Amino acid sequence: MAEAIIHDASLSPTKDEILAEHSPIVERLGSYRAVDRDNEVGIEVLVGTDSHGTLTQCGLTYRDKSIALDDELLPLSHSVLGDRSVSHLTADPVGVREVIALILAGGRGADFSIGAPIFEVHGTGQTPDVVVGDVEIDEHNEHTCFGTVTVDGEEHRFQLRLQQEIKDQHSADADELALVKDGDVPLIKLEVWK
Repeated sequence: MAEAIIHDASLSPTKDEILAEHSPIVERLGSYRAVDRDNEVGIEVLVGTDSHGTLTQCGLTYRDKSIALDDELLPLSHSVLGDRSVSHLTADPVGVREVIALILAGGRGADFSIGAPIFEVHGTGQTPDVVVGDVEIDEHNEHTCFGTVTVDGEEHRFQLRLQQEIKDQHSADADELALVKDGDVPLIKLEVWK
């Protein structure tokens, strides 16, 4: 299983400040992560409750400022890694690629170098040897993206959707592609087609 390196660092703005500005989350409960195979992009989904007590999430990626995306959400100062760039997960081809790979392979979310993540997740796919290549994002908002992805050498269309509300009473269907938490509660849904 992959491990996400978590630094004991000061951030400006803080994650809570980012959430206050760019999500409905008012109380952060934890997060889960995927790992970039090239070790350049941090991939994190923050989970918390909104003002109504509903469980929701905000997917982000963190890049060195030198490789910032054109539609960067905001700059970030990291006391260990330096100047960073934050984007919505759904805007970042690397983040999307790694989440798609995790789902299709039936992989587990990353361990944290400082201990177990609060939210343990796994993909529902059944293809552990899948090879997920280039991703091109045609359209995105903070929760959803559409585009093309190369899977085992073939180009496919895809839609990736972070659930705006996480409802424990809902479980992924047996044939549904998703990243799920305990009880098979879907957190991120994936559709792939020719």
